[in-house]
Amino acid sequence: CNPIRITDIADYVCVNRSYLYTLFRNELKMSPKEYLANYRLTRAAELLVITDFSVESVAFSCGYQDPLVFSKAFKGKNGLTPSQYRKKELDNIRRRKKGGKEKTTF
Repeated sequence: CNPIRITDIADYVCVNRSYLYTLFRNELKMSPKEYLANYRLTRAAELLVITDFSVESVAFSCGYQDPLVFSKAFKGKNGLTPSQYRKKELDNIRRRKKGGKEKTTF
């Protein structure tokens, strides 16, 4: 899997890289690189919860070539390692499901 480059995005939307940066800064208040990193980490968080992919597979699926770099970036954004995040979110889902069943059981 080849990582997405900012120049690839600029080429795809038929603008030069400099103008793409200007558009992102004006509209989203972040650079394309920041947006892409945020998107990848958000997608990784989703994959950790909805799949049983290994952390390494999630990292590769989201464009990271090094699982350690991914884990560090993920922890920086979410405050937890990918494994800790998965466990916490799955525990929360189980609690909500259990709570819902208890409310409907007579």
